[in-house]
Amino acid sequence: MNYVLLFLLGCLSVTTATGRWMLLDHAGSRRRKAREEERRIVTPTCVDVPNNMLICRNMEYSLMKMPNILGHDTIKEARTEADIWLPLVDSKCDADTSLFLCSIFAPVCVPEMTEMVLPPCRELCEEVQKSCSPTLATFGFVWPEMFECSKFPPASSYMCVDRRSPRRVTTTAGPPRIVREPHPSAQNEETLNNNSTDDYDECDVCDQSVEEYMESNKAKIDLVCSSGIVIKIKVKRVVYKANDIHLMAKGKKVRIFKANNEQKSVFNANNKMVITLKNAVSCNCDIEEGRRRTYFLVTGFLLNDEVYATYVHPWTQNAKRYARELKRRCRDNN
Repeated sequence: MNYVLLFLLGCLSVTTATGRWMLLDHAGSRRRKAREEERRIVTPTCVDVPNNMLICRNMEYSLMKMPNILGHDTIKEARTEADIWLPLVDSKCDADTSLFLCSIFAPVCVPEMTEMVLPPCRELCEEVQKSCSPTLATFGFVWPEMFECSKFPPASSYMCVDRRSPRRVTTTAGPPRIVREPHPSAQNEETLNNNSTDDYDECDVCDQSVEEYMESNKAKIDLVCSSGIVIKIKVKRVVYKANDIHLMAKGKKVRIFKANNEQKSVFNANNKMVITLKNAVSCNCDIEEGRRRTYFLVTGFLLNDEVYATYVHPWTQNAKRYARELKRRCRDNN
């Protein structure tokens, strides 16, 4: 009996040691991956497109060039900046939005020609801009300067990524052009063409009743269901800055009706959250500072740990019903 017991104890020790080794190996692998993503890359190099670079999840290539067209010199920086544009991809404003963004943040890399960059063709940029600018405008943004289409070569003159057939590289007899733009520090604040914003009212974010908003903003609601959030917050402070209104809230006190796991982790990890209402200073928003009713319903998008609101309304019975209805609608759409 003693031999059997010793044998079983020995097996248990080996199993336990193996399990610990596997856990340590997994933790070490994660640390190595994190270090690799944070390593600065100065010399043009081909690296694997990260699996968690979601905007490029459907691309048909596996190697990207670093530094990229925007001058990002770490994989983490490129991935983090690219993730900001995931709501635009999820909006399906253009069939080639992912192709355009990936050709900038994770440009195709050919190991034998690491010095060469394949930028998006100007025509690809212009078509995506035309299709997606109204979607950006819906949330108070303009087409950013770092995506200025005139910076990119025309398909007729250079080697570039074209939209005419998805994931196609257009080449011509002329020499390839290497496009390298510095990382921009600010967005272009020029006004969009009026034709792209005819149906957009910046004040819809806060001056409509719940019933009016649900009736007239189906596209926004569908987009929130796709990649946005629905939350209840307690506002501690209101800040007016330039043309924007910023609501200061506690992230850990947020009640979540709709969010994915990554978004939930951001709320749980941040004691302070900022909810931004773009270009809403002149609107008739019912968010006076210092009053007793400080709870609000918020729908919007989480970008760089900040919420950009698509709709804000004091927490009333109607708002409560809307939050539950939106939670159900989003679940049914998935």
